[in-house]
Amino acid sequence: MTDKREIQRVRMSDELQIALHSWLPRGEVKKVVHISHGMAEHAPRYDAFAQYLNNYGIAVYVHDHRGHGQSIQERAPAGHLADKDGFNRVTEDLREIINFTKNTHKDVPYILLAHSFGSFVAQNFIASYAELIDALILSGTTANNAPLGRFSNLFARFLSLFRGIRHQSPLLTKIAFGSYNKRIVNPKSKNSWLSSDDRAVEAYDADPFCGMNCTYGFYRDLGYGFTIINKKAKLDAIPKNLPIFLFVGSDDPVSNYTKGLRWLYDAYKSRGLDVELRVYEGARHECLNELQKEKVYKDILSFINKIDLRK
Repeated sequence: MTDKREIQRVRMSDELQIALHSWLPRGEVKKVVHISHGMAEHAPRYDAFAQYLNNYGIAVYVHDHRGHGQSIQERAPAGHLADKDGFNRVTEDLREIINFTKNTHKDVPYILLAHSFGSFVAQNFIASYAELIDALILSGTTANNAPLGRFSNLFARFLSLFRGIRHQSPLLTKIAFGSYNKRIVNPKSKNSWLSSDDRAVEAYDADPFCGMNCTYGFYRDLGYGFTIINKKAKLDAIPKNLPIFLFVGSDDPVSNYTKGLRWLYDAYKSRGLDVELRVYEGARHECLNELQKEKVYKDILSFINKIDLRK
């Protein structure tokens, strides 16, 4: 059970303060899981999963990305990362916050779990900073699409010339997500692609910190991220002894219905990385919020239980 839950502000190297949410178990902390959440959501959505891990002595931390949740502020308004170089900036945020939490938990295995947009940040992170973690779990991820990334980057930059880099863009949101319900018969929400559990989608739709239109700057940064995360040099830089667990719903449009994730799995395997892949049949994008989430929770815990401190 959770013994202590709190929110604290952590100052980044560029002076912006990031909200860090923590769920600490009763008794000894055996391991730590840090979660890098997705686009247009925020840390409290991981409450049920965090409490589940707490029951097994696992501390959980989730930071709200800049422009999300409690990290929304004047310099990082809703749906915006940074005026310049936002993708690398959120990668540095992840590094700085992991270093901050590791000061509290020394000599216990530290696992990074990253979902969707957060997983793209994590793919960038492990090319430079993998020594900070003992294992990686990627949820709802995919491989890069560099041509699409270049187009998104250039198109967002062009549009920002007219309204400003911080302008929220319903147009780009529609372009990015408008087709994601195409395989769902009679979807009840524009966000039904997130989960086959209608209650989970209803909660997302009702959450004021979820589903906002992100800015031209965000799409510029996301596009840039897609052009770099799976470059050969970055893939080659991942340590061979980093255990990686990939999981996805078979009906997840973000992974192109598993095709993109299978490409990433093959790219990791071809480099001799220690990687596992799990596909949940009938599940959509957010496996942690699916009808079969109990199985997903147990599979993640099973992976975590195998992780020791990397030498």
